[in-house]
Amino acid sequence: MTISTACIGPTILSVTGGTETSIGGAAGWTVPAKVNCIRSVKVSVACGTVHDAVLSAIPRLRIYSQDAKIEPCEILCEPVASSPVTHGNGNPVWESKDYPLNVRVKGGDVIFFYGTDYVTMTTAPWMGIDVTFSTDGGAGPQYHYKASAAVYATTVTAGAAHRDPTTYRISGKKITCAMGVVWQTTSTAAVGCIGKFSLTSTDFNIPYGIEWNQQGGGGILSVGDLEIHLSTAGKINPDEGQQLDIEIRDPCNITQTWTNGPTNIVGAFVTGVQYI
Repeated sequence: MTISTACIGPTILSVTGGTETSIGGAAGWTVPAKVNCIRSVKVSVACGTVHDAVLSAIPRLRIYSQDAKIEPCEILCEPVASSPVTHGNGNPVWESKDYPLNVRVKGGDVIFFYGTDYVTMTTAPWMGIDVTFSTDGGAGPQYHYKASAAVYATTVTAGAAHRDPTTYRISGKKITCAMGVVWQTTSTAAVGCIGKFSLTSTDFNIPYGIEWNQQGGGGILSVGDLEIHLSTAGKINPDEGQQLDIEIRDPCNITQTWTNGPTNIVGAFVTGVQYI
């Protein structure tokens, strides 16, 4: 058995929020000969030039193929923190996550990678993909991903719950990880973005939902100098620790909510899930 990696991109994303860009070119990536499994992907996002003060890059990756059974695969990625005005956090300081896939493929299959920024910016970030593949058939379940199609706004009121009335739907057996990002859309010095995410559904086979705290996003020294991260309930990669085990009905409609902790500045949030 051989395990190796390939790089797709990097490619500059569209500056228009919600607009997809084909990473690595419109022709897609061709699976090398004798490769039988895409094990995982790692998504790298950064800004190649001085990027927007205040605005945060909130990326999403969609993977598609007519040859291999990859879909649905919409991955919420590690964000690029807002551009600092005087110093600070213009790029993510945490390593990009390794998202397991375990997709059966064969040499010659064509895979397409589409990057999207949820936020409209004046200077676009770039995105690159590391694909880990192997010549064996892989082990463990195939993972799927779903991210909310659009962001939902938050307010400044302490303890306020912001429930998105638009649900998103998955079709599977169980949720293994929940992900969320919250960020500021209007930046003020000394104010952060602190609180908790939750996912609820009458299609969960449990009498409760999923809740997890935001990681990072505390008070800031300078306008635009906010450090934010992808926050998870359960581990994305089972090799790193405990995953969730939430059995669901098929299909499953999910409602996302963000609840402020202390008084926050005006912002927005988005969530996603990993499931099998």
